[in-house]
Amino acid sequence: MITFHRTRALGTTWTPEIESDERDTIMHVIKTYDFLMDCNREVSALEFANLIEGYTDHPKGKRCADMMRKLADASYWEQLEVPVLKYLKNYQDDFNVYDKEQLEGYTGNFIFGCRTAGTNLLRLQNEHLLNVCRPIFANGTFDPSIETFDANVKAFLFSANERFFLGRNSVVESVDKETALGYYNTCLPRIKRFFEDYKKERVA
Repeated sequence: MITFHRTRALGTTWTPEIESDERDTIMHVIKTYDFLMDCNREVSALEFANLIEGYTDHPKGKRCADMMRKLADASYWEQLEVPVLKYLKNYQDDFNVYDKEQLEGYTGNFIFGCRTAGTNLLRLQNEHLLNVCRPIFANGTFDPSIETFDANVKAFLFSANERFFLGRNSVVESVDKETALGYYNTCLPRIKRFFEDYKKERVA
């Protein structure tokens, strides 16, 4: 886990050494935002990301925060906590309890959407796909099909939300709606095969 330490005499140092193909860019991020760190106090990469997230709403700043999150040894929920709660004004308990529970121990990829009054989490591992087809209303029916899945995702994830995050390879990244939707579309062929296989198994 990368930690940073800032002093007036030496500036900002870190341990262990940062090894990354993006090292030059990371150095630029550190130089740009290290003033946010208190002197003479250790700051983790996740804490540094959260400081940047709290300081600016500019897209470039969010990308810098994402870069620091990549250096953090943190769970998906820990990475989401500050940027989501900064935006989510109502129903924060749903995020702090329900979404946290859904992400506890989860290591697969996901798409997360939030608005000022709610969140939606789409876990993309096969064992979670059927949940998207469960009836939302009391008089609804369980229809395990790619059509129902796709309609629910677009209605409740992409139409309802204003800010999006991708969780991939243990790192959370803040993205725009078009990027999140593009990633979802790349997953659709695999998801479609899952529902086709599920349908065959039920018939058999």
